Amino acid sequence: MNTDDVQQSIKWWNRLAEMQREFWLQVADTATPADAWAAYQESVSKLVLYIYPAPSGRWSGQLHMAGQWLVGAVGRDSTDDVEQAIRDAGYDSYVLSYLHQTP
Repeated sequence: MNTDDVQQSIKWWNRLAEMQREFWLQVADTATPADAWAAYQESVSKLVLYIYPAPSGRWSGQLHMAGQWLVGAVGRDSTDDVEQAIRDAGYDSYVLSYLHQTP
């Protein structure tokens, strides 16, 4: 890994909650954060964020990887707020899809 990749991986790992760390370690089938980072990088192309209007009139979103729900954001003021909540959960890269209803 080059210096920029190392810094990005450290920043990513430090932002993750314990449950998220455990998830990525399981995905990578390892106990090494560097391998978890590699698994995250590989899976980025499989991450899809679905943003949709909630019944309350606000915005919600669900992040899926290979069709499996990972994390969500509910009742946000805007689509940007949904994306920020997903970034705050440790997911920076994904394919974005706007829906007219809950997925």
